Amino acid sequence: MFEPKFGNASDCLLSTKTISPFIKSRLSYFFNSRWGAFIDLKIASATHSGKDVSTLIPDGYYNLGSFFDGNNNVVLFDGSVGGTYRIEKKNWIIRTRLGFGIGEMLAKNSDFNLKEKGGNNLYQIRYSAGDSETGTDDLLFLNPGISLGYKYRKILFNLDVDYTQFLQKVDYTYKVTDAYTREVIETKIMAPKNLSGKLGIGIGVSFNY
Repeated sequence: MFEPKFGNASDCLLSTKTISPFIKSRLSYFFNSRWGAFIDLKIASATHSGKDVSTLIPDGYYNLGSFFDGNNNVVLFDGSVGGTYRIEKKNWIIRTRLGFGIGEMLAKNSDFNLKEKGGNNLYQIRYSAGDSETGTDDLLFLNPGISLGYKYRKILFNLDVDYTQFLQKVDYTYKVTDAYTREVIETKIMAPKNLSGKLGIGIGVSFNY
């Protein structure tokens, strides 16, 4: 069995910047004065800020090279549908909602080569998840939120706050391969300890017809 053990590095690979810009579009239809349904579509820009797991290499091994593309911006998409409830008082509108959808999580891959100090053993270590080309994974989520709006004629100025709670975890495949023989020495599935989530705060303008 390969030594040393790396443990669970998925939290390093899933880290993103705290603040990311996004654009959201929402279509709402009300069955009566209070209750309605909505569709949300969102595009966000995210940059990976986690550590390259090759920096976790313990004593006894040399890092002969690694690939970890952690600085490029990635465009993430998500969409949800759900129900909404509104309260109107003069020019003020409050809307609460709860949606269910699917969205992309930034899931960067990493691989590197290790050589044993004082020996000839050479290993390739790879962490992989989601789409290897885009560095993302699609996950189901719940999306509660609230909007506070002020109506001026047919224009609605809006402050929107929502929270996306992912219902699934990104599973990483950890694989160790002998660099000489290409024999797979160890393979296992890793996942972060906790479910991921994100808070969104936005402002916008909508038009009522």
